[in-house]
Amino acid sequence: SLDAYVQARKIRERIGMAETTEGAELLKQIGAAESQRIRTGSSPKGKNGGVIQTFIGIGTDFAEDPNVALDGFAEVRRIHELTGSLETGSGANLLESVGEMKQRQGDIQGALEAYTEARRILDRHDSLGTLSTVQLVSRIGLLKLECGDGHGALDSFREACDIREGLGMLHTPDGS
Repeated sequence: SLDAYVQARKIRERIGMAETTEGAELLKQIGAAESQRIRTGSSPKGKNGGVIQTFIGIGTDFAEDPNVALDGFAEVRRIHELTGSLETGSGANLLESVGEMKQRQGDIQGALEAYTEARRILDRHDSLGTLSTVQLVSRIGLLKLECGDGHGALDSFREACDIREGLGMLHTPDGS
């Protein structure tokens, strides 16, 4: 429940463990729970509303206000940087979420930067051979095309095709 996440956050803050990788994950869970509550309208905003507002939408697609979600993402990023965990799969996922929110706002350059940083992290960890990476690289290609970088877009689309081919999924309904 949302209250349990908020209580866990308060306890972690009291014992000085809020700014850890686990603390960042807890923020994501708080955001997911609050977003679910808002989306379903399951309960009125309680006494923790002010705390939750800061982290609404973390780790989800349900944020009503992209600016609030981006504020939450910035806090999670700060914790990842503080704990040296930004250069992980979790950090790459966070950057993809930032890119999605920036793209929703029409900040094409900001989205492209976030997606590119996520891709760099995945490349660094040899984690590019997945379908989710195909989607990420394709998004990068679309944004490059929107920015007028046809050559860069083509390179990204070729990379997405190469990954699909490596997965044996180039000639499937989703890959064609």
